[in-house]
Amino acid sequence: MRIVYIILFLADAFTLVFFFFGFLKALDSGGGLIHCLGVLAGVLFTILLLIFILRAYLKLPPEQ
Repeated sequence: MRIVYIILFLADAFTLVFFFFGFLKALDSGGGLIHCLGVLAGVLFTILLLIFILRAYLKLPPEQ
């Protein structure tokens, strides 16, 4: 199960980088308010998902 959480964490981290890059690109190109808010919502959602995955990973019992 630890492998699954590690894969999910890494995939979500790459998604966060992708969304943050999109947010900065939208700000730089003068994107509309709705577009910037949508990308920012994606960034916030991925941060919350990272926290959820990390908490679930830390609650796993240690392997013996």
